[in-house]
Amino acid sequence: MSHALDPLKSVVVEACAGSGKTWALASRLIRLLLAGVPPSRILAITYTRKAAAEIEARLAQWLRDLAVKDDHAVIEFLAERGMTKSEAEAALPRARGLYEAVLLAEQPPTITTFHGWFVRLLSAAPINSPHAGRSLVQAAQPLMDEAWASLARRAAAKGEDTLAQALLNLFASIGMHSSKNLLTSFINRRAEWQAYDHDVDTALAHLRDVLQVEDTPVALQRFFAQPGLAEDLREFLALLIKEEGVKELARSEQLAASFEMEDLAARFATLRQAFLTKEHQPLVRKPSDAMTKRQGRAGAERFIELHHQLSAWCVALHGALQEEATYALNRAGLTAGVALLAALEDWKSAHRLMDFTDLETLADALLSGEDSAFLQARLDARYQHILLDEFQDTNPLQWRILRAWFDAYGPGQERPRVFMVGDPKQSIYRFRRAEPRIFGAAASYLQTHFNAERIEMDTTRRNAPAVVEVVNALFSAQSAFEGFRPQQAFHTQLPGRVAVWPLIDRNSSEATSGDAMLRDPLTEPQRHDEDNRRTDEALMIASQLSQWVGRLAVHE
Repeated sequence: MSHALDPLKSVVVEACAGSGKTWALASRLIRLLLAGVPPSRILAITYTRKAAAEIEARLAQWLRDLAVKDDHAVIEFLAERGMTKSEAEAALPRARGLYEAVLLAEQPPTITTFHGWFVRLLSAAPINSPHAGRSLVQAAQPLMDEAWASLARRAAAKGEDTLAQALLNLFASIGMHSSKNLLTSFINRRAEWQAYDHDVDTALAHLRDVLQVEDTPVALQRFFAQPGLAEDLREFLALLIKEEGVKELARSEQLAASFEMEDLAARFATLRQAFLTKEHQPLVRKPSDAMTKRQGRAGAERFIELHHQLSAWCVALHGALQEEATYALNRAGLTAGVALLAALEDWKSAHRLMDFTDLETLADALLSGEDSAFLQARLDARYQHILLDEFQDTNPLQWRILRAWFDAYGPGQERPRVFMVGDPKQSIYRFRRAEPRIFGAAASYLQTHFNAERIEMDTTRRNAPAVVEVVNALFSAQSAFEGFRPQQAFHTQLPGRVAVWPLIDRNSSEATSGDAMLRDPLTEPQRHDEDNRRTDEALMIASQLSQWVGRLAVHE
């Protein structure tokens, strides 16, 4: 760990839960200050305001301890953070004065979240930037409500047939509730969309190439236009009629009926019942003595041959139809999503507002646009040391913004020292676009471009051996964590237990819609179904914990 705290090195620390990541980051701050780094030249970025506050509180407490505790305690404190006894003794006078130095510093260390840092970036940008004069909105839902209302008005207006049809197609495909969730998810990830290209035609052209489809569905027409298909189907039908059994009789009737259908989709839906299972796999038909007796040897062989050929074509057509449906859903979703995004942007622009996603988008534009040299020069002049906490919860755009800054350093130019800490296994913010694989990519980048030393910490002081055993078993089987290193428990005799309980059923005793239909609305309030599963789960866990505490055997 002493290597990780060396102020002269860039370091990547991959550390498991309970191994002291926050301790290491705060200790690195102490070592930087002891090395004479001005507080204003330090930037520490973490994921949540709570984590930033925790680091600030720990740093303040340690600085007070260094100022008031006896020499022996301070020397021991410094030794725990990688200094030899002689180095700690020599640093003692400076350690005593750190608290006062930080308090009186014109600018203290910057300890903030990504979004807090983005606000600082925007405040340093030129006044002609697109965000100038906008207020930051904490709650996004009111903005979304306005955007949905605007989208509905636009879809109902004349000349908006494309948008209206896209919405109708979405509702027909996945329902109104799922459609709203899909479009809301698109808005939540609009930063990636805008960074990608935010051009619907380009995105759809790429999707057509990937799916191998046309802009309009053609799979059914191509299938039924195949030369010889009708003849093969009629030949197969003639052989199928000779087979025995209720199911084969029903299939022959369905196949015969399909020849009279004009609607190709309905025709295929009937046709595939003669060849495919409900899981869209070929029906099992094998030659047998009974089949040979009914069909003759040549007839039986031809029957099986036609079945294999036609069922393979049906499987291929089903796959092609799925690809066309996927494309149609994405086309409708992109069309409606871009329109909803435009409505949201228009509302924010008219009211001079921005939200947290806008912060990321604007910061990305500032560090990669025409004004990037100006802003990067200010960053270079300001920060010498960058500390990145909980980096496994970083999203792709946040890493892209950092990369734009780091990539601007030319050959031979002095680079800042970077200290990055995290654990991909602890990534819990996927719903906020976090991508745990970014940690590995960023670690490799820092090793290559910043000569960073990579340190792995796999011993947890928090978890009992019973918990560690489960963690090792789960993650070692996950392909996404290839190269997983087993963890160890520091406290080998710590008692622990892992239990998995069944899912809690929803309480069915609450009011139903039928109750509401029979009530007198003037005298009886409307009752709503209430989902108590979270409450029931919490009570169950609390009850179980109360039984375990103080009674759990060592390493059960």
